[in-house]
Amino acid sequence: MNVSRYHGYQGGNICRKVAIVTGAGQGIGFAIAKRLVQDGFKVGLLDYNAETVEKAVDELSSDKALAVVADVSKQASDADLPKSC
Repeated sequence: MNVSRYHGYQGGNICRKVAIVTGAGQGIGFAIAKRLVQDGFKVGLLDYNAETVEKAVDELSSDKALAVVADVSKQASDADLPKSC
C-alpha cells in the first residue's frame, strides 16, 4: 500500500499533529496525552469522568489540550466532540 497518497502523510512526517486519547483523565492515558503534548501535538483528552479530565487538561496546557467527556464503552455516547479544528 502506498501511504504517501493519503492526506496528512508526507514521507514519515505527520502534517497535522492532532490526537485523541481515551482514558486520558489519569494513568496510562494521561501519560500518553502528556507525551503527545510534549511532542507538539494538540490532544483531545477523552474520559468519562469530567473532574479528572478537566484536571488533566489544566495540568497539561489548555492551548494544546481539550477535555471531552464521554464513555467509549457505550456505542451512542453523549460526547460533545468538536466538529472541526
